[in-house]
Amino acid sequence: MVVVCFNAEGRIDTIAPDDLRSEGEEDFNGFRHQDGLANVIEYVSALTYVERENIGLKSQSFGITMAAGCLGRHPDLPIQYLVDGEGPPFSFVTCHGPRFLAGDLQKYDTVKAIFGREATWQDGSQENLDWWYEREAINFIGQFRGSYLRLQATWDHAQPLESQAEIATYHHPGGWPGGGPAWWHNKHTTDIVNAAIGGGVPWVRVNLPPQGNAVNATYDVDNPPTYLPGRLADQAVGRPRDPRTGGVDLRHLGPTSLPPGPASRSRRGRTSRWSRCAHPILVRPDTR
Repeated sequence: MVVVCFNAEGRIDTIAPDDLRSEGEEDFNGFRHQDGLANVIEYVSALTYVERENIGLKSQSFGITMAAGCLGRHPDLPIQYLVDGEGPPFSFVTCHGPRFLAGDLQKYDTVKAIFGREATWQDGSQENLDWWYEREAINFIGQFRGSYLRLQATWDHAQPLESQAEIATYHHPGGWPGGGPAWWHNKHTTDIVNAAIGGGVPWVRVNLPPQGNAVNATYDVDNPPTYLPGRLADQAVGRPRDPRTGGVDLRHLGPTSLPPGPASRSRRGRTSRWSRCAHPILVRPDTR
């Protein structure tokens, strides 16, 4: 398997002491970052030991914004499958709107300070709508023409709920009392999966075969998918956990776990690793 990791423009992995900051300026996963990812994919796909017909992309959390935007806007890229770990589909989720409406401001204030702006449900100005349009994965996921695997644990890494005791606090399928978008347990997975299927993505599934979710199934508040147990970071499946993929070790995934695709004859043991980050590009190993 070949794994390529990168830092988007203007970024550095502050956890890794030997990491280098990428040139350019931060774009918060907007069009410039998406186009940069497209360039990385094109470079990787041209390497002699990489098979163009067997390349996948893994995103974690807000990384789905860059991944979906890149693949939706560059449909000719040779990406066969996208694995998304609990990414937010639009700004209400990205900016922790559910927590804000419940009176929990810690994460809301942190994200607002990072972006320097509010979500579209709070600021409907054209400038804010235009800025967020580039950075809402739900606008682009339906244009992807590969296979889309959504990973979602029972307790999300960022969004409520965090326990059964919070169900009543965050269950508002008709909209938040006093104003605010609808929310319920892991609604963001329902939203982005339904958008992918509605847009014509040919293969969509939530989680792995043991969860039993059907391919191309849609969901709603009364019909949720089956989630992975616990948290995504707790999912050690046969091998040590890999923090770059949200705790799920993708090396174990075979033809029954990953979306369908051609078998690979790629070299084993060849690894190209650029800067560490949460956006690996994966070439699936031989699954025959």
